[in-house]
Amino acid sequence: MYSSAGSAITDLQSHTTVAGHSLAEPQAIWFALWDNGNSMTGAPYMTSAVWPVASRSKQYAGNRVVKVGGIALNIDADWVAGAVAAEVTGGSPISNRPNSIRDDRPGLLS
Repeated sequence: MYSSAGSAITDLQSHTTVAGHSLAEPQAIWFALWDNGNSMTGAPYMTSAVWPVASRSKQYAGNRVVKVGGIALNIDADWVAGAVAAEVTGGSPISNRPNSIRDDRPGLLS
């Protein structure tokens, strides 16, 4: 699930139901917190009790211009520790595709 740290992430931590219906807890979260920091804590918005750091990815900066092959791209910068994709029943896991980026260590993607 993707959200800004101060929006749906905080809502999911503080609410377990909507209109009497239980909410499914995401297995991994990708949150936006443009603090230019390499910390995955998500402070002050989230707690490790709900999502351990190993299930998180963080967009820590945006609006960066990077040139690739002479083409300027306006992209964000991210730290990835959690799952980016998962196998869907009857499908194939994205992480097994030969051209996908796969690294089990927290790291920088930009």
